[in-house]
Amino acid sequence: SLGATGALLAASDGTSEGTATYGDKVIQLTAGKRFFMEMRAQTSLAATTDLQFGLSSLDATTNPEDLWTTTSASLVAFGVLNGSAYPQMLADLSNSGSTAETGTIALSDATWTTMAISWNGYFLQGYVGGNPALTWSQVVATTVPTGVALVPFFGFRTGTSAANIGTFDYVRWVIER
Repeated sequence: SLGATGALLAASDGTSEGTATYGDKVIQLTAGKRFFMEMRAQTSLAATTDLQFGLSSLDATTNPEDLWTTTSASLVAFGVLNGSAYPQMLADLSNSGSTAETGTIALSDATWTTMAISWNGYFLQGYVGGNPALTWSQVVATTVPTGVALVPFFGFRTGTSAANIGTFDYVRWVIER
């Protein structure tokens, strides 16, 4: 639903329930071509909800709102996961098993935060509030889905309490042609 400010409000009547929204553009991360994606959002309890955004193939083998925590065919995601207010970046190439790295800047409860994913054509970075929070240190060729058709998504899951709420102000992306 839309909140009082026009932002998208995500809530649920059950624990570990949520939603994911997929964009209608197909994007491929490619060597030498830059990509940037940014989301402004807040969650009522940052350490006990899932709030993720990024790129995913559409052949995930799970519920859409669970794709960042279970098996997906190809995925790059960034945001908080139930259990920590520190954002994590996840990557999975061709269902080889998600690899995760944790950022260094925590999200605060009920506070608008801008998070971003950057691909410079060779490595991934995650940003929180405009500040670098992590640089992907895994081997790109075996963990990042390059040359694969992906679509932008953002999602929210309530985590351990049905009362948790996620609010999305905007999601935007740009890719070098």
